[in-house]
Amino acid sequence: MKKNRWQQLKYDNENKQWKLEPENQETLEEIIRFLYHEKVGVMESELIRRDLISMAQEAEKNGEKLKTRLGDMEAFARELVSERKKSCKEERLYYSLWKTGKYLYILWISLAGIIFVNALSMIRAGLDPGIAEGVNFLFIPYCILLAFLIYSYDIYVQNLFPLKGTGGKVLRGILVVGFLFLLNVLPRFTADLWSSETLEILRVPNLIYLPLILAAWLVSRWGYLRFSQYVERINL
Repeated sequence: MKKNRWQQLKYDNENKQWKLEPENQETLEEIIRFLYHEKVGVMESELIRRDLISMAQEAEKNGEKLKTRLGDMEAFARELVSERKKSCKEERLYYSLWKTGKYLYILWISLAGIIFVNALSMIRAGLDPGIAEGVNFLFIPYCILLAFLIYSYDIYVQNLFPLKGTGGKVLRGILVVGFLFLLNVLPRFTADLWSSETLEILRVPNLIYLPLILAAWLVSRWGYLRFSQYVERINL
């Protein structure tokens, strides 16, 4: 999939930022976290980061630190927010649909794969895979909630990751595995709170994952296309 303008700008910024001195990288991350927290648009935040990287590069050439050049960093960050914060509800809506949908269909594909492998294992063992047919309906909102939590983590604390590049991706993968573990544990915990008759009513076929995966993919794709159209209208 071709990168949209935001993805390309973010990629370029990250490559340039990693080449800066560690102290300047930390300064940049503090400012960007503040911008995200104050709900400055993701595209606007990357434009600001691009300008700050240029300032940091110039400061390093002169043997200075970015923090020294900026002066009172808190005041500088608040000034950025007051000057550059724009109404970006549309952008955040499309971005959240894109990312949350993406995490959802990845989670559901992973879970459907696990169910398929388990069914094959039962068949090979001479057992009836039908005894494991059906999942708790309450499982679905858990998935949606946890996917949204992953999206929120990605937005608000992504710069807190101690590792960049491949190391950061591995760490994110470990977190996703942790979420999958929670998805497996939470419905079982909830099942103890319901009667067997109620649980039987709440049980839905495992095939429910197929339309859910398709729906999540369509939501993600639609959000991505609308977000891409939105950032194309922003002047770089």
